[in-house]
Amino acid sequence: TAAPIHNIAAIKAGYQLLSEININILQDKIALFRKLAKDQNLNILESNSAIQGIIYPSNVKAKNAAQILQNKGFDLRAILSPTVPQGKERLRICIHTYNTTEEINSLVKEIKEING
Repeated sequence: TAAPIHNIAAIKAGYQLLSEININILQDKIALFRKLAKDQNLNILESNSAIQGIIYPSNVKAKNAAQILQNKGFDLRAILSPTVPQGKERLRICIHTYNTTEEINSLVKEIKEING
């Protein structure tokens, strides 16, 4: 036998609410990262998505920054020319709902230190 319709409706409403909460949390974390990056004058790409980019002027600089950050425990990637135009190489950073404020602060601080 099937569950009563009111149970199905309650479960569906719960999933919808959970999705909305997760979206709001993610948007808040993206906004925090963007604010901190702009405050530190990082060369950040315009994007309101969970995928954020910090521009570097060469493959070498982007790869070096990615390696240093990966060695410090950050999971991000360098996106290099010819995938992107020369001079627009970047770090690809994905913000997630489970990232803490401390992690986001630490990432921006480390990027700023690498960039000098």
